[in-house]
Amino acid sequence: RTWTATDACGNSSTFNQYITIVDTQAPVVNPYNVEVEMPCDAVSNEIMISAEDCNEVIITFSDEHVSGSCAGRIIRTYSVSDACGNVTSGLIQQIINLIDVTAPAVEVAPADVTIECGMEMPTYSPVWSDNCAEELQYAANSSISADNCTTVISQSWSAVDPCGNSTTVSRTITIVDSTAPVFTYAPSNEERDCNAANVVAAAYADDNCSDVTITHNDVIVGGLCAASYSIERTYTATDVCGNYTTYTQVINVSDNYGPVWGENQTSFVYECGSEAGVVTPVASDYCSEFTMSYVNGSSFELGCTSAFERTWIAVDACGNASSPFVQYITFEDTTEPVLSGCPSDLVLNCNDNVPAAAEVTAIDGCDSDVQVYYQEVIIGDAPAEGSIADCNLITPARAAGNPCGYPYDWAMAMFNMPTAHRWYEVVGGSLVQYPGGSMHLVAQLENVLTPGTGWNVDVWFNGGMDWAAWSTQGFPTSFKADCGGEDANFASWTYFLLQAGPGAELSGYGNYAGSVINLVHAPSNNYFGYQLGDGANNYNNADNAFGGWFSYNGSFRANANQNFASVSGAGDFAFELDCCPDYTIERQWTAVDCSGNTSTCSQTISFSANVDSNDDNDGQSTIDTEAISNERLSSTIAVAPNPANNNTVFTFKSAYAAKTSLEVFDMAGKKVADVFMGTVEAGASYNV
Repeated sequence: RTWTATDACGNSSTFNQYITIVDTQAPVVNPYNVEVEMPCDAVSNEIMISAEDCNEVIITFSDEHVSGSCAGRIIRTYSVSDACGNVTSGLIQQIINLIDVTAPAVEVAPADVTIECGMEMPTYSPVWSDNCAEELQYAANSSISADNCTTVISQSWSAVDPCGNSTTVSRTITIVDSTAPVFTYAPSNEERDCNAANVVAAAYADDNCSDVTITHNDVIVGGLCAASYSIERTYTATDVCGNYTTYTQVINVSDNYGPVWGENQTSFVYECGSEAGVVTPVASDYCSEFTMSYVNGSSFELGCTSAFERTWIAVDACGNASSPFVQYITFEDTTEPVLSGCPSDLVLNCNDNVPAAAEVTAIDGCDSDVQVYYQEVIIGDAPAEGSIADCNLITPARAAGNPCGYPYDWAMAMFNMPTAHRWYEVVGGSLVQYPGGSMHLVAQLENVLTPGTGWNVDVWFNGGMDWAAWSTQGFPTSFKADCGGEDANFASWTYFLLQAGPGAELSGYGNYAGSVINLVHAPSNNYFGYQLGDGANNYNNADNAFGGWFSYNGSFRANANQNFASVSGAGDFAFELDCCPDYTIERQWTAVDCSGNTSTCSQTISFSANVDSNDDNDGQSTIDTEAISNERLSSTIAVAPNPANNNTVFTFKSAYAAKTSLEVFDMAGKKVADVFMGTVEAGASYNV
């Protein structure tokens, strides 16, 4: 700064003063809005603060994008300085809240469309953009409404930006059916007989959208006669929407066949001397009315009857004739013959012989030589073929007083077996006698202590002899009557020998499965035979009984868990027999005359033990069994206990005073003991 001092005369002096101005103060920032809003797609770079300073102020800023709000935030940081490099201390920040009010935009909007059913659906996929957001939320919806012919599909797509601004676009697809069906097959024109005129040939059609209903309508065009005409048959194929197409077939109908006979009676029978009536047969014609007429043929003889043929013809309205229909008119005897000598039903005693068939005759009013035919049928369990007796087996009950002390009722005993395997009862079986003295025993015998376990028995016997033959053989023989048996009927018994076969007579079942045992006659010297007759089982004196001894040996196991062991010993059969036939005899006589008339009568023959025998005794044995029986009854022997043990009492008496011996043999015929030898008095009882 230059100072000048000037006097009145104009003299002057100058003085320089030096003033230095410095800037050491930072700019002062004026108050500003800390938070402001800006569109997310139009952020301003305008300086939104101001500052004061003695020099030029320099204001700069930097932006940092952060989360917040829906479109995010910007933290704008300002830097304020002057030309002298003074900088306003402290962080100057401003928050810019970004706002988004603009919805997403679609690149191409969808358009509504109408298509024919069966066409391919048009596709559409929206392409979205947004002014700010890079990630949008998308949604798509579709709904269908339909009636018989139109289907409407409503589709919509939407996009939403993070600030909830959304845009939705939509379209409607309408599917319609305006196309008629197309026949895939239609019958061609035809020539038909009238009996097939009403047959409707099948036609087929397809539709691009729905099911097809095919109907037809006929227009009749008359011809030369009632059954000759034309049919114009129009087929209409209609879809569900009413679109349709038609096709016409022409059918020329003619009548080429005569009437047809129905189910008619062809034969008529009248009594001789009567008049044959006229029975009009039934006929039918598919096409028209018809008339019928007949002609009678000549009469001819048929055996003891006469007959003629009546021939019918039917003609329709077009002149077509039927085939001839023949009725056979017969005059004959329709009265059946009369039978005489027909027997009544008969109930026989079990032991009676079946009587010979009765002589039945017949007479007839028209036939002098009536044939009578005889037929006989056995109903039930018929006897074995060729047998003379067929008896069912029964387990006998112990005799009164149980003289031998048996613990059980039995039909077979195997005395040397353990007690648990010694006694057997009948499950089922039969004893069948054959001519020539042979006999077959077939049975299933079950262990009395173990149900379901036992033996299948198959034994043959032969040599069936009466007492006269048995007692006069070349070796000693007798009968036995031990353990409750009685010998009162010994002279009427039949005696047999057991026949050992190539196979086992006993085969096990149940727990015994696999066991096989062979039987031989005992005693081996055949001193005793198997006895058949009343009281012959040596057990309980039953009527119709059978019994005897055997020796056995074979392979045996008591159950599948044991090994087979060899067994042998003595045994006994003792059966009651039910020999009453288990069948009835149906006899029928049929008389047939020459006209085929029949008359029948029948007789039923059954058997019962509760009726008296009607047989005579012609042909029976003439042996004086009573004298022999009286003689033998005075000599007796009994053993107790039986089976015997180490302390056994033999009680016997003799009919005569004589030297007597008592010997014991085993079942193989070997003598094992001399029990007694000495002279005894007649009728005296001895215990040894």
